[in-house]
Amino acid sequence: MAGIGKASCRALGLRPGTWLSRYTQLYVGFVVSGLLHCSRGLMVNPSLFGSSFAFFFSQAVAITFEDSIFGLVRKNGVNFPHPTTHLISHALRMGHPVVMHFCTTTD
Repeated sequence: MAGIGKASCRALGLRPGTWLSRYTQLYVGFVVSGLLHCSRGLMVNPSLFGSSFAFFFSQAVAITFEDSIFGLVRKNGVNFPHPTTHLISHALRMGHPVVMHFCTTTD
């Protein structure tokens, strides 16, 4: 998906390495991935088409949220040791599927 994201940035005239380029690539990649997974749902059962898209798109939102949290922490001068940063990052990533489950469950 990285190639599609980079091509999108070039088409939009975004400079590589910028914030806008980075997040454009991120969102384009997850949107394309979500669309591809939608087609799998269609093959399993036509009523499932599109049901997984929200999960894939939410991955990009979760990454943006995580980056925002770490950016705010760094901006306020807090420096965590590298292992602590990884632990926090993994906790955020593990919590995201749980939140998505409760947000998308209709039972």
